[in-house]
Amino acid sequence: MGFLKIKRVIGLILTSAILVFLSGCQLSTFFVDKQVKEVYELLDAFYYKPLDFKLKDVSDLEDLFSRLDEPYTYIYEANTRTIEKEEAYDGLGITISDTKEGLLVSSINLDATFEEKIYVYDVITKVNGQALEGLSFTEKQAVLTGKLGDQFDLEILRGTDLITITLMIKEIPMKSTTYRYDEKSKIGYIDINRFSNLTATQFTEALQSMESLGLEGLIIDVRDNGGGYLVSVVQIIQLFLSGSEPFLYMVRAYDNRITEYKPYQANTLKDYPVSLLINENSASASEVLAQALNIGIDAPLIGNTTYGKDVYQVSYRLNTFTNETYLNMTQGYWLTKNNESVSGGIKPTIEYTKDDLVSLGFPSYLETFKKEDSSDNLIVYQHLLNEYDNTLEDINHFSTFDELTYDKLKVYQEANGLSATGELDLLTMFSLIDLYHQYLKDPAKDELLNLAYLEMGRLNAN
Repeated sequence: MGFLKIKRVIGLILTSAILVFLSGCQLSTFFVDKQVKEVYELLDAFYYKPLDFKLKDVSDLEDLFSRLDEPYTYIYEANTRTIEKEEAYDGLGITISDTKEGLLVSSINLDATFEEKIYVYDVITKVNGQALEGLSFTEKQAVLTGKLGDQFDLEILRGTDLITITLMIKEIPMKSTTYRYDEKSKIGYIDINRFSNLTATQFTEALQSMESLGLEGLIIDVRDNGGGYLVSVVQIIQLFLSGSEPFLYMVRAYDNRITEYKPYQANTLKDYPVSLLINENSASASEVLAQALNIGIDAPLIGNTTYGKDVYQVSYRLNTFTNETYLNMTQGYWLTKNNESVSGGIKPTIEYTKDDLVSLGFPSYLETFKKEDSSDNLIVYQHLLNEYDNTLEDINHFSTFDELTYDKLKVYQEANGLSATGELDLLTMFSLIDLYHQYLKDPAKDELLNLAYLEMGRLNAN
């Protein structure tokens, strides 16, 4: 779970002569009529449902996509999407989205190193002295484009303060899988943050490494995994299932063609239990994996109901665009072994409803707080204070700045060289956000993962 983010869902992607994806992206607004015609004709021929409008009704591409009213069909340039990135890339280590004043920092890579601190909710207003307000999103992105080693002086709007920081383009790690093995319990853990071209190979290598050490239980984490390439998730599923029954049906809507995906009949089933961690941002390929292993080997699903994305996308190269540009198009849907759709989400075997630091999302610094204030933005800070201090009882009236929150906040401020006002001011917030970064890297702070380890111990005992 290497990224801090606000929210994201990618998708499910097939691969062939045309690319097939489960993902999402941005759209430029400068197009000409021949481009509208090319995109319309592809949609008219291959889209997953009949178009309810004619080409003559469409004024431009923005109008065309608004008529589709679904988020997974869009135009993108090659190598601009997270799913297409390899295990490392040259960049700044941040994800940006468009906003009136400039570029909003919507996520940061926890594995990246930064010359100066940058936070989610920061707004980049100038790059090397050039103001971003008034530029298109594409133009803003171009200002931040460069080569390895290039430096950018950024003017940042942080709350109401304007500050200047410098960031450098460097190699940013972006592994699609990470794993660890606990020698004492012999339980392994593999986190999959996306299904890239290399994910199945990395997963297999991690699994074989842990099996050679005497693996007795496996936890697979697909929380906040929005999907990826179909071939990757199929190869992972085939490591665990056996027999001749299909575990997945892909239905191509325009000609009703059904493609079945089956296990390897000669497979020997694993002699250890497997469980999966899921949440509301587990989508598409993640749901394929979760449902296949739940049905096929009775793997418990631990967490919250998944996103419920039961459609898949394919990508077509567009010939009327100057750059290497593709149309990512929803072309069909997929069904589980029992011919069921996951629309509405997959319900967990073991539901986890308690808030924890991993599930609460990134702390917002956009408003400060004092005693008797109320806000949902207080909740993550209150959880951080509970984690930090065990000398006082835990805060349990979340979202309200009560006396206990005041007392625990003063303890934190005094211990960290901050002015002990008992108010949640900006300096205290940034100190707690830095602590939040540390906690996210600490498996001991992941309450749902700890629950999964307990459940795995119970499964091994039976």
